[in-house]
Amino acid sequence: MMLDATGAAPELIMTKISVVIPTFNSATSLGATLAALACQTVAPYEVIVVDDGSTDGSGDVARSFAGVRVVGRAQQGGAGIARVDGVRAAKGDIIAFTDSDCVPQPEWIERLSGHFEADPKLGAVGGRYVHREAPTLVALFGKLEEEFGHDFFSSMPHSSALTGGNMAVRKQIWDAARSGRELIHFARVASTEDTVVANEIRAMSPTLFDPDLIVYHQPKNDLPQFIRRNITRATTRVIGRCHGLVGQDNVFGFFGGWRLFWSTVALWAVPLLLIAAFAVPSVAAPFIGGAVVAGVLHFNLAAKFFVYIRANKNAPYGRSIALAENLGIRVLLSLRSACWVLGTFRGFGIWFAERVGQLVDVVLSVLHFWRPGRISKLFYFVTSKCNARCSFCFNLENVVNWRERQKVELSLDEVRKLTTNFQRLPYLTMSGGEPFARLDVAEVIEAFYKNCHTRWVTIPTNGALTKRVVEGVRDILVRCPRLFLTIQFSVDSLHGDHDKSRKISGGFEAMLATGRALSTLRRYYPNLRVQVNTPYDTFNLDKVDSIRSFMRKEIDFDQHFFYLFRQDGVLISDDNAHLADDFVDFISRNDAEELARKPDGLWARAVRALQSVTYEDTRRIKKFKEFIRPCVATQKFVTLYDDGTFAPCEVLAARPMANIRDHDFDYYRMKRAIDIDAIHRTEIVDTKCNCEWMCAPPMNMLYDGKSWAKIARNFFFPSSSMGAQAPAKRVTRDSNSAA
Repeated sequence: MMLDATGAAPELIMTKISVVIPTFNSATSLGATLAALACQTVAPYEVIVVDDGSTDGSGDVARSFAGVRVVGRAQQGGAGIARVDGVRAAKGDIIAFTDSDCVPQPEWIERLSGHFEADPKLGAVGGRYVHREAPTLVALFGKLEEEFGHDFFSSMPHSSALTGGNMAVRKQIWDAARSGRELIHFARVASTEDTVVANEIRAMSPTLFDPDLIVYHQPKNDLPQFIRRNITRATTRVIGRCHGLVGQDNVFGFFGGWRLFWSTVALWAVPLLLIAAFAVPSVAAPFIGGAVVAGVLHFNLAAKFFVYIRANKNAPYGRSIALAENLGIRVLLSLRSACWVLGTFRGFGIWFAERVGQLVDVVLSVLHFWRPGRISKLFYFVTSKCNARCSFCFNLENVVNWRERQKVELSLDEVRKLTTNFQRLPYLTMSGGEPFARLDVAEVIEAFYKNCHTRWVTIPTNGALTKRVVEGVRDILVRCPRLFLTIQFSVDSLHGDHDKSRKISGGFEAMLATGRALSTLRRYYPNLRVQVNTPYDTFNLDKVDSIRSFMRKEIDFDQHFFYLFRQDGVLISDDNAHLADDFVDFISRNDAEELARKPDGLWARAVRALQSVTYEDTRRIKKFKEFIRPCVATQKFVTLYDDGTFAPCEVLAARPMANIRDHDFDYYRMKRAIDIDAIHRTEIVDTKCNCEWMCAPPMNMLYDGKSWAKIARNFFFPSSSMGAQAPAKRVTRDSNSAA
């Protein structure tokens, strides 16, 4: 708790308000901010300063104030990520944000608390900036610009954008509404990121702009900084619009809208036309006439702004504007518009480069599948730690003994070494254990993304660790913006039966909460896919229709994937071979229904095209033990376990090849040292290794020319590979024939 100016603790209020202040090299101004918070009429619950990689001792200034908690960041990430780190550290119900160049009025916390206590449905509150001094023309312009804008916001209190320097939000709403996209595109800048978050909050809950909620903004006197700030402002706005982050908000109106912008265009035209008249005196009259018209147009379009300026002298801390200052303000308005034009072109250039870069990434990743001698897909058991104890888990022994296993688990630094040596690796499927039980799973994926250019990642999860999964997925998407991420929820049955199967009390309801949260997140991230995975086997055949219908109603997912159980240690199990025909019939009808219900995008269509061939392959393998094509395990895909051991695949886990630690974390060095090519010839090709593992066919068929026609047909004409669009037939528990 902070002390007031007398050294006594002001009375605490029932609403716990945590104040978060991001700061970067603000040692000269931060003290005034913290002193103002120490003198509040009602004390905040806590004050958190996020030192965003400052080099001027800002953190030391914060620590000199009693009760202030400092969250340090090793390097600057920008105001957006600093606010996120502050919220994560906060313990209050309400998070109030201000900046290190702002001084909250004494009643700031009290007024915020009053709003939230008066309206339990209110999600966020914002207020005004007021400048108490303006020692230079640039500072005067900044004062008038912000106060004019906030006066505009006052006319629409429930639809205005809220600014990061004077804003408070319920922590629950912050967690639920924020997509995290502002961290992708606005790293290390303090522009537009707060608008994105405020708009997402307003889309979920009511917000309020209170003109009497005031922080005093310290003056900005630097002209070069003014130019950089406005170029950045336009750049981030364009990027935000191109990515659909800001929508049709009213921030442009905050700055005077099109009338004020075109008034500056007219003002720019005046000297240009006069110069033209001087340069071509024979036709000077039209140019002079044009200059007069442009001048009149400027004064007319800018009238509202300058009427506000004249009236501002009667406002608190207002003053009269001299003629020279009036002219100077018009010049700065024109300079601001010129900066916006430059920033707009810059923003479009950045956006276009991002799109081209993403396309190049995808093309190179796809071509890599046919690069000889290089692994294109890795199955990685990232941890054995798990909150479930499924009896059918192939990794159950390690899961039960995960504490011992964790001692030999590849560390994040070791993963980084491995990924650095792997070069390009387009596709990664994680397993476990529960992948999200590993706290640094986002950093692990980031290592593959940055060092291996991994662009497709699939993560199966039981979904019962809701907070960890949702935050982890958001973290992955923010760290890896060009990644195509698929989250697969495992659903064995419904309600209590599912919990018994997974041995997780309350696991089914937690999984639903996770699925709903990710479905919401998916609206913001087109590169996120949500799948549901359900076994199709004797224990739940009478429930598969109910599971399918229930999940369609409860979660907005992309695809419901069904699979036949495999038997551990057996290439092709006989126990459920009699279900092969029923399975293919069921899945074909299910896919046809899903396609009719929600057409696939290109990514989903490609996945479904491969899977359609996989289902038919599974039927042939299960029913007839037919050898269809050679397997490329160890050549194009391989399996890595959490202790660093490589095996050809999950099915051949009992035949480990080597531990990557013994080969300096270099897979290709290990490949040469133990002659993995010879292992592939003798143990896979020569033996015609044949199994029912449904993850192998989609890779193997890429190198089988006979399968390409089927894949192409399924991609361009998906309905031709599926059954009629009628309800799937229910198969009884004892059925031995096709339904």
